[in-house]
Amino acid sequence: MAKLYFFYGPMTAGKSTALLQAADNYTRQGGSCLLLTTSLDTRHGQGLITSRLGLQAHAQLYHPDTQLIPLISPWIQQNSLTPNKAILIDEAQFLSYPQVLDLHAIAHTLNIPVLAYGLLSTYKLTPFLGSSALLALADTLTELKTICSCGKKATLNILHSSDGSPILEGSDVNIENPSNPTRYRALCADCFYSLPHHV
Repeated sequence: MAKLYFFYGPMTAGKSTALLQAADNYTRQGGSCLLLTTSLDTRHGQGLITSRLGLQAHAQLYHPDTQLIPLISPWIQQNSLTPNKAILIDEAQFLSYPQVLDLHAIAHTLNIPVLAYGLLSTYKLTPFLGSSALLALADTLTELKTICSCGKKATLNILHSSDGSPILEGSDVNIENPSNPTRYRALCADCFYSLPHHV
């Protein structure tokens, strides 16, 4: 039976790269992948999954209120005879709880693997709702790792001001600007608590 997988990690951990590699593996074996990404991410244009290494693929958009089963059903019907198929979701932290429930049901009732990739926490160190749902329901959890500038494992995402202090207020949805990507950093907890902290 297929599973719901959640691959999580901080920024720069290679989540989109891993997703695109998984999609390539499926298609090289004659399979089919449905790629989904959030409409909230417009960094590289809507409907594109783009890794920091420059890899890119087109994807269907989901919105916070999208019902995923009607969205996915035409692809399932079109690929009903394809033996190797999977649903791959980028920026999965933006999924709603009902959407995660739909994905869990698809994996377990239709025998289609669902691979979701996303952040665990916001730059305010609060959990994303989609990630919390995935932590509760995913059958397999895999941490994708990256390092802090000190060399330790990075676990936190921070948005910082020009003086380097973390910004801890604002909308949870604060998409990185490709023209100024250094405002976000992945840090270990030790380095985070050594920063000058003010809001």
